Amino acid sequence: MNTSDTNGSSRERRAGLVKANLFSNQLPAFPTKALLLFSLALLAILANVAIDLALIDKGVLTPEHPAYGVVNVIKHLIFEQPPKFEHWYLAKLLLSIAASILLLSALITLAPTSHSRPERTELILRASKLTRAQLWALGGILFASGAFLLLFLLSPQLFFRIGSEDELIETSSAIMWFLSCGLFLDAGLSMSRSGIKRIFVCVPIAMALLCFLCAMEEVSWFQRVLSIPTPDALASNHQHEINLHNFFTNPSENAFYFAMFLFLIVSPFFLARTAFYENGHPWTLFVPGRFILLASAILVAYNYDMWNIIFTQLSFFMTLGILGYLCYESASRRATDSMFVVSCILLATVLLTQLVFLMDGKRFVRLYDVTEYKEGFIACSILLLSIDSRRKVKEWLVELGTRGELAKYQREAALAS
Repeated sequence: MNTSDTNGSSRERRAGLVKANLFSNQLPAFPTKALLLFSLALLAILANVAIDLALIDKGVLTPEHPAYGVVNVIKHLIFEQPPKFEHWYLAKLLLSIAASILLLSALITLAPTSHSRPERTELILRASKLTRAQLWALGGILFASGAFLLLFLLSPQLFFRIGSEDELIETSSAIMWFLSCGLFLDAGLSMSRSGIKRIFVCVPIAMALLCFLCAMEEVSWFQRVLSIPTPDALASNHQHEINLHNFFTNPSENAFYFAMFLFLIVSPFFLARTAFYENGHPWTLFVPGRFILLASAILVAYNYDMWNIIFTQLSFFMTLGILGYLCYESASRRATDSMFVVSCILLATVLLTQLVFLMDGKRFVRLYDVTEYKEGFIACSILLLSIDSRRKVKEWLVELGTRGELAKYQREAALAS
């Protein structure tokens, strides 16, 4: 054999090994790529805010006012007004779309896929399966949204009436918050009675308290039902009622809606692509899964007065991207037909609903009529989460008892106390 050929082959094999090692060590490149995408998204968001600052109405506060620099900026960034699409507002919209695409790409880059980790494929497919009860629940949500949209098109006055104070939508929202409170509380008490550590029991108890707070704020702590006069200390809020959120109506609404979007839609999308749901940790019992993501998607389409605000646009366009990616993922991995069909239907419904409100929103009786319906869908999503969490807690405790592992958690709780 020719020595030069042998040496050449050896050099080629060594080069191949080096190349293989380089490709096998690409994991550190993923965080770098994600960081780059997050940075570009941040630049788009800052450019969006910069346009907002340039559009500030100087008549609200004069530059000589000591609070001009802070108060006027914050008020303008979350100022509620009819949607605008001319000139700089169109530029803001395009920047929001760009930021949404970049943020979604960063999340996909951070989470492992079946191409980089084949062992994740089965777990992702398993998480994509929807039960018959879940399909019925999603069908009910789609039916309700379609009915609300048709009601708005046929009778904006009736749409306004059932979304007013103490009417169908607000009352239903309060009932769902109270039911969620009870279900989270029951889940926490079940864990406590089984001897689970207090640190884990605190999670459902805290969620129950938050649901109770939301329910009581929704009904103004039963002030109108019990005919309680508004104390002087609370009389200065926006509605002159016994509640806290109306002291800072716009900031509290924006923070609440965006936080619900992150919790109900973004977190299950990202975590479903990791091993989070499969580690058997008690925390996973109370974190939304893909079913809750799908059930919550419709809430981002109920916008009109808050459309120009960057938080609203990011929530809407990121949700469209997430639903689109779920359609692609289900089709490419040959997942269950139900996940593909439901994702596609929701994508079309969210897009159509928002377009109708944007194009025909001048018919609203009040500028903010649509927000009561948005809050109703949020309450519905939390109720579905509480039902799902309570079911998982019961099954988890039974499984621990069957495997004989419940005693381990009880010993840990005894040592912790």
